[in-house]
Amino acid sequence: HGFTLHNNEVSDMKFGFFIAGHSVLCYTQCPIPVPEAMRSSVAEYIIRVNEKELEGCFEMVYEEGFVRYKKLLSYNDLHNEKVACASLVKAKLAAMLAWQRYGENLFALMLNETKGKTVSQLAAESESKQYD
Repeated sequence: HGFTLHNNEVSDMKFGFFIAGHSVLCYTQCPIPVPEAMRSSVAEYIIRVNEKELEGCFEMVYEEGFVRYKKLLSYNDLHNEKVACASLVKAKLAAMLAWQRYGENLFALMLNETKGKTVSQLAAESESKQYD
């Protein structure tokens, strides 16, 4: 899955998962790190949008600048093969929808192309997007 950036470059998102005991952590990571000068603004944006996220959450490795969306699946989501596959697909879909809703303004912050909007305004704008 990709995003079209301001100069029409498409960048692939990285989907992965880690197994830990009776849980699986699914994540979708943006391969483009947040420039150091913009990390505080992106961190604030992530805090604001995570308040409304029910399926998972965004996080940033501050030192490296990588942003990812993650969702934790519990043992109940993985008790048989059919349910486990459906749960992984649902986790990937939740991540794709979150990136669709919040990614555009996150990239605007990363690239410092906010057109004078505050972080709070960008978060509210993203949260107001409706998808069928």
